[in-house]
Amino acid sequence: MDFTNFEIEQNKIEKLIAKLETDEKSPICDGPVDPLIYCQANGLKILWLLKEAYDNDGDGAGGWSLAKLLGDPLVYEKFLKSSKSKNTWYPVIYSSFGILNNFIKYDDMEFIDKDQSMVSILRKIAFININKLAGKSTSNDIDLERIFSQNKEILKMQIELYNPDIVIGGNSLKYYMGILNLNGVSPVTSNYGTKYYLEKNRVYINSYHPGRIGIKRDHYVNEEYIDDIIEIVENALPFLKRNIT
Repeated sequence: MDFTNFEIEQNKIEKLIAKLETDEKSPICDGPVDPLIYCQANGLKILWLLKEAYDNDGDGAGGWSLAKLLGDPLVYEKFLKSSKSKNTWYPVIYSSFGILNNFIKYDDMEFIDKDQSMVSILRKIAFININKLAGKSTSNDIDLERIFSQNKEILKMQIELYNPDIVIGGNSLKYYMGILNLNGVSPVTSNYGTKYYLEKNRVYINSYHPGRIGIKRDHYVNEEYIDDIIEIVENALPFLKRNIT
C-alpha cells in the first residue's frame, strides 16, 4: 500500500478512536511511531500489542499522542530519561533493535543510556494499546477483556492496516486469539519457554509484558526476555514474507 492510501486509512482509524472520548478522558494515540518510515519499510515490520498507556502528568485525562512522543528526536530527554516507562520501552527498544540489526543479542548492544541513538529504532515499529484511554500503571484483566470487546473492530482494523510480519504480545495475545484466528494453531515453544505461532507468513509471540513487575532487571531489562524474542524471530525468518534489508 502506498503512503497516501495508508494515511487515508489511518485517518479513518483515528476518527473512530476519537469517538471513544468521554467526559473525563480523551484518547492517547497509538499506531506507527513514524507512519512514513513504517509504511515504506522494506524490512520486517514489527507490531507490539500492549495494554494501555497511563497519564500521570495529565491526571489521567489523556488527549495526546504517545506515538508522536516516541517519534520525537528528543524522546530520551522528554520521556525516557527519568520515566518509569523505561521498564516497558527499554525492552521494546532492545528487542526491536536486535531484530532489525541482523539479530544481534543483548550482550552485543550498547546500553541505551550510553548510546541514546538506539531509541530511534522506535520510529520503525508500531504499537497498539487495547485501551485507547488512559489506564493505570497496572492493568486489570477483567477491565481489559471488556475494553477489548468494545474496541475489537478498531484493533482489527489497525492490525490489518499495519500488516506486520512480527506481532509481539505483551501479555496481551490471549485477548486477540479469536480475531487473529490462532485458536486452532499449535504453538511452538522457544528455548526460554515462550509460546509462539507461525501462521500465514507471520510470527505471533506470546511473551509477557515488557514492563512486568516482579522480575530481575539490570539496566531496566531482563536479558533473557530480549534474547528470547530476537531468537524466536530469527528462527521464524524462513516463514516470514519479507527479508531484512
